[in-house]
Amino acid sequence: MTLLKLFFINEISSISIANENSNIFFKAIEIIITQFHITGLNLCLFGLCIVSILSRESYTISRYKDFIKYEQAFQAQGRTLADFDPRLGRQLDQYRVTLLNQIKWSNKYKYISLMSDFVEDQILVEQYIKEFDKLEKECQTILITLEQDSDKIEKLSNVSSKFSQLLQQAYIDCQNFESNIHSQNSTTLLKKKVHHILLKLRKLN
Repeated sequence: MTLLKLFFINEISSISIANENSNIFFKAIEIIITQFHITGLNLCLFGLCIVSILSRESYTISRYKDFIKYEQAFQAQGRTLADFDPRLGRQLDQYRVTLLNQIKWSNKYKYISLMSDFVEDQILVEQYIKEFDKLEKECQTILITLEQDSDKIEKLSNVSSKFSQLLQQAYIDCQNFESNIHSQNSTTLLKKKVHHILLKLRKLN
């Protein structure tokens, strides 16, 4: 699918890239002229669509889905949305982080249960680290699956950002532990760190 077809697919009025300046328009024109050699009439129509897109208010969730479509179209050409415009690439990354946070938040009881088992000596440190890494990969897989079928993305919220920040620290602690020689002291230290994070996690609503 070419970039031009992407912008005209389905209802063009549903596609929006609000809050971006006219630079996007000129970059789009340059790419279209150099790569797709469209006619003057099509170029004018494309320009009108871009102007309409830039001036239309957008909603976060629909905008994220649009960005996913753009990214997939560029990837088919061996490029990325960030190659087209770094700002749009960064915004796509922000949307992904928000969705990943949301996915982790929906699995919060799995994380809390695992960390509780470790702190309470129900599992060994090696099992804790292995299961924590497994949970992280599962969340990443869910993110990838949702982006492949973006119609299943129903909401996008920032309520879970603090939760994910604490999990990130717990993950770093696991990595640091693995890079050291396993000893009773290092296990005890990791357990204290997990307990400290766990207390904070339990206070989040």
